[in-house]
Amino acid sequence: MTSTHALVRQCALAAAAACLALPQAQADTISQLTHLDFQTAKFTGTGTVTVAAADAFQVSVNPFDTSLGTLTSFSMAWSLVASTNFTVAPPPGNRGGGSASGSVGGGFLVGGKSAGMGGSGGGGTGAGPGGSGSYNWVMDRSRTWLAAQAGVTYDPALLALVTGSTPFDLRWDTVQPYALFASNVVDLVGTLAVDVTMQYDYTPASVPPAVPEPGSLALVAAAGLAGLVRRRRA
Repeated sequence: MTSTHALVRQCALAAAAACLALPQAQADTISQLTHLDFQTAKFTGTGTVTVAAADAFQVSVNPFDTSLGTLTSFSMAWSLVASTNFTVAPPPGNRGGGSASGSVGGGFLVGGKSAGMGGSGGGGTGAGPGGSGSYNWVMDRSRTWLAAQAGVTYDPALLALVTGSTPFDLRWDTVQPYALFASNVVDLVGTLAVDVTMQYDYTPASVPPAVPEPGSLALVAAAGLAGLVRRRRA
């Protein structure tokens, strides 16, 4: 085999290897976000006002589609923002001022199974006769589970749940409703905005490489040969 033939053969082999190279797998993410809004009707007087029932903090999410690739981790996040606004009944009917307060708390569940974390929020404020009051509270909770740690740092049933074939629930098990306790208020309004996110991080399944047509390889080899011939003539 002449040196020219050897170089042409190496060029053709290199071109074929480049065309057949497997694409590198890149990490990818799927997120499901659910938003919930709760608001009371305007309340005047003294009493208890329910903002959200105890079983209201629940959303349904889809499991990870294992045909997409290999799950590396899954995460759950809860974000709650609450606000309360009111005015206080004026004198002479009210000489002692007014107030409002409320709190809620509980554990987080994934498909009825404990997520190993809890959370709570609440607040309160008061004002004199004819005055006004408002307060806000924010709660953020999140957790990430590594698929490789199933059975080591958490119940493997959770991994089976998120890679199963049916939707499942994410729930804040508050037991008690989120309610406001008001005294001598006028036009009290309480709101609560909830964002619940389920996220899957995974490595996509390998994509079969495209097999180049014989004509494509021939063109690559011919181009390499032409270049070699030009160099030898020079």
